[in-house]
Formats: sequence, structure tokens, C-alpha cells
Amino acid sequence: MKRITLFLILSSIVINGFSQVPPTLAAIMQMDNAITALPYSSLRSDQTGSKCSAHFPIAEWSNHITPNLWSDWQLSQSMTNDDGYCSIYILFPPGFNGGYYFGVINYGPMVQGIDILFTASIENGEYISSIEGAFAFDAGNIENLVCLKQWSAGEIRGKKMVTVYHIRPQTNYLFTQTLPASFTGVRIDTYYEIDSTGHFIKKSETTYQPKTYTLQELSDENTNIWNGNETVASTQTF
Repeated sequence: MKRITLFLILSSIVINGFSQVPPTLAAIMQMDNAITALPYSSLRSDQTGSKCSAHFPIAEWSNHITPNLWSDWQLSQSMTNDDGYCSIYILFPPGFNGGYYFGVINYGPMVQGIDILFTASIENGEYISSIEGAFAFDAGNIENLVCLKQWSAGEIRGKKMVTVYHIRPQTNYLFTQTLPASFTGVRIDTYYEIDSTGHFIKKSETTYQPKTYTLQELSDENTNIWNGNETVASTQTF
């Protein structure tokens, strides 16, 4: 999941190549020839999507997406990220007969990897809606990032659907602290539908019984959260 996005090197290419359109739309247009088909799952072993990326200054969407990094592994406290760029690394087929763009941006330094699933206007690239779909962090003494959140996307009868799989530790730690090698956490699967206007609508949420996880297990690129075999505790619809 460790990706190096060449933001500063590519910025002049994106802006000069599409100088008459907003930076967000220019970046999306860069991906038009690299569409990723649905269904798609953010596998740990292959998180590069279409093998292509384009970027724009995240300030373009500053009123909607704040490029913060998480300070704790319950994802309840954030800190400012000074990196002002984000990378679109997946673009799916437009939704509802071309009514909106649907894609994935990634930001964060090598110590954290964060995926934001977004929708944007076909006409001008303006922000419509977004959710956080993936989060992984550098535990320091483990080769790969430790993954606490993944996502998958599909399409059912013309409606785009997204599932976010999240393991939430029951005891909180700051990333500046020494983290335990294993912990008890609760898996939460949240299901979204993208409506005809491009907004993510939460439809249901399934919570599982607590389970013991290890950092080594969650850093394994062959391990995916949805294959955890946890026992369902409850399901809530919205």
C-alpha cells in the first residue's frame, strides 16, 4: 500500500495540458483513458488501481476535504497534513448516464495511507460528495503498513454501491506511543449507495463481535479485512 505519488513533478504537466479547465477537472481528464471497471475491491496486494495517477492541489476542495492525518488508531483525533496535493489513482465509469465522476484519491506521507472515495461534477469537476475508504499506518518495526480500513465498490441495477470495512481497536493509542503487537478490535462494515445526484448515502452498518488481531496479520498484503470470519453482532439500517 506504500505509494510514492510524484505530485510536484507532475503538477506542471497537468496544469499546462489542461490550462482552460479547473485543476480538479484537469486531473480527472488525465484519467479518462485509464478507467477501472466495477466491481473493484481495494486488495492489499494490489492497491494501485489503474496503474495510473493524476493530481491536483487539495485546496481546490478545501471546504469539503481536509487533508488531515490521524493521530490515533481509533481515528478520532487528527493533525494537519502539510502536503498540499492529492492523487487521483482510480477513476470508475461515470455514474447515472454520465451524471458524475466517481473515483478515488490518495494522500498522506509514507507513514500513513488514506483513500478518499469521491464524486465530482462531469461539467466542471466540482466536488459533490466523499467518504474515507481506506486507512493504513506505519507501525515502525513492520515492513508493510498496518491496515485498519479497506473498501470495495460495485454496481447493482445501475446504482453504484460502496462498502467500507473498518477494524476499530477497543483501546486507543496515539501513533506516537509504543503500540501493542496485538489488540482487541471490532469490525464494522458500512454500506453506501451513491444516489443519482452523486451523494454517498449510508444504507446500513454491520457490527461484529470483538476479536483479537495482530499488527503483523493486518500488515500482510494477502490479508483483507472482509475475510476475517468474525461473528456478526448486529445490523442497523438507515
